[in-house]
Amino acid sequence: MKLSYVIKKIRFAFIFSAKKRGEFLRKKGGLKEIGENIFFQPRKLPGDPELLRFKSNIAVASGVVFVTHDVMHYIFNNIEKNTADYHMGCIEVGNNVFIGANSVILPNVKIGDNCIIAAGSIVTKDVPSGSVVAGNPAKNIGDFYSVLEERKREFESRKSKSREQIVNELWEDFEKGKNRKVLEKQTSYWEVNCAIRHR
Repeated sequence: MKLSYVIKKIRFAFIFSAKKRGEFLRKKGGLKEIGENIFFQPRKLPGDPELLRFKSNIAVASGVVFVTHDVMHYIFNNIEKNTADYHMGCIEVGNNVFIGANSVILPNVKIGDNCIIAAGSIVTKDVPSGSVVAGNPAKNIGDFYSVLEERKREFESRKSKSREQIVNELWEDFEKGKNRKVLEKQTSYWEVNCAIRHR
């Protein structure tokens, strides 16, 4: 690893603003292409940045990983010398995209324009424009424009309130069970298997 790259990684880790990290990526990150208005919360520089293309108006939350290669060749080359190398792939993120915390974007994936990737998602295939995806593997769960309209309504209802009022209301709603998803008891895969075996 070149000393200049190590220094760049250290500098990047100590940039405290996500917007400034986005600017650093734009100016010195080495991406194939990068647009304007990039909010990049992760503290680690993406590996193989030349395999990443970011369009404009993108927010990447903390812990997001862009996987552009694997290291299986280390295993394969210990079985049979000089038979494998890095397996690599490109990743493109379109305009107006939010990628939630701790999501993983795998190689050869294109995320379209106007998309939301929910926190903790594992994106294994292309995400069509206008989608909201979640899960492992990520699946379509909604529509970008519906979320946008909901957030606009939320903003309108709160814009005359102080942060303290908003926080107090959120706790009141939380205590009443509003806005919480409650899991219903479901029979697990394990319970179903045991029931079938003991018939």
